[in-house]
Amino acid sequence: MLDFTAIDLNNIGDGTGVNLPTGVYPGVITSATQTVTKNTGRPQFEFKIKVTDPQYAGAIRTTWISLPQTGEDKVVYVWVRAFQSIGITPEQLKAAGRIPFEQVSAMFTGRNCFIDWTEGNKDLGQNPDLKFITSAAFDQRKAAQGASAPVAQQAPVAQQAPVVQQAPRTAQIPVQQVAPAAMPGFALPAAAPAAPAGAGVDLMALLGQQR
Repeated sequence: MLDFTAIDLNNIGDGTGVNLPTGVYPGVITSATQTVTKNTGRPQFEFKIKVTDPQYAGAIRTTWISLPQTGEDKVVYVWVRAFQSIGITPEQLKAAGRIPFEQVSAMFTGRNCFIDWTEGNKDLGQNPDLKFITSAAFDQRKAAQGASAPVAQQAPVAQQAPVVQQAPRTAQIPVQQVAPAAMPGFALPAAAPAAPAGAGVDLMALLGQQR
């Protein structure tokens, strides 16, 4: 008989103890919760990301992003990168204008994302770090990692037989050069006009299309 009556519900593993080496990983955002910082009480969002890489599937990591305090607060660019990680472009954010904090959790929870994870080192006083990255940055980093992997040595190529020298060809009568005919131009389709800032783009609808 399994007896669960004495288990401590506050001591249940959730994947945070799974070893995750420094690198870039795909993941899914399992929760996005508005909280406050412990030291200053500044409003922030806590994101929990479950890694979906088959080798480290189930590993869970957490990151926090503070909410902007003013229109000039540079943390807004950290938010831009977080939205890019789930498929929203800066142009779409610019067109949407303002996003109520109440909508952030619904926008992020359950979305696929990409992260850049750095392991901490207690001996050196280095804290672990997690940043959202774009899918393009993820692909570039993974390609670079693959290119740096050791390449298996190939077997030596067999020596080829010497090529028989051919007799020189007789001189040809020069052909009069004809000016090439002008190629018809290829007209690129005109780019669609960008939506003005504050036009009220429905980001929830865009995210719904990506599911």
